[in-house]
Amino acid sequence: MANLSDNQEKIIDAFFTLAAANPDTTITVQMLADEVGLHRSTFYRYYFASVDDVLDHIHALIDQDILSGFDESLEEDITSNQPLYDFLDNTVLPTLYNRRAWLKVLYKTDLDPTFGHYLLDTYTPIVERYLDKIGKQSPIGNHFAARVVMGEFLALVSTWLTDDEPEPVELFKEKFIAVLSVAPLDFLSVDDNK
Repeated sequence: MANLSDNQEKIIDAFFTLAAANPDTTITVQMLADEVGLHRSTFYRYYFASVDDVLDHIHALIDQDILSGFDESLEEDITSNQPLYDFLDNTVLPTLYNRRAWLKVLYKTDLDPTFGHYLLDTYTPIVERYLDKIGKQSPIGNHFAARVVMGEFLALVSTWLTDDEPEPVELFKEKFIAVLSVAPLDFLSVDDNK
């Protein structure tokens, strides 16, 4: 992704300022232009084509650190027999935590109704590729397994980052690994040892 201009950064900051103050209001180009002191035509001509374009840039900014390191990490993890969750908890979680203010707004409002689908569609092929590269053959199919894993991962991240005060990554990692280590049904099962 190309570097953003100062005004593009101000517009993105304005999006989150407006979203936090008006979580039930649709953000418009006019609102963003007014917030940063631009004419609407200048907004369109020089900065963004639409509010959806702003959201696309936000998605790309959140993803760039994760996606840029993934291919290299994938090869290293497979070569050294490291599980994929090492990459998730050492690279992805810190990156998401650094963007927690943005993610909280995106998760807790309807301002970006495609956000969850975007994440699932972006990251499922990565997990599927990992499963394929390690030779894993899931009885439910690698694509479906990857969607299940990503769905669970995204639910965990959403629960974590929408908390009023999300705990730091180092503390959350323990819960993250613990939750990924059990099947969801285990949380609902009666403990036979009691």
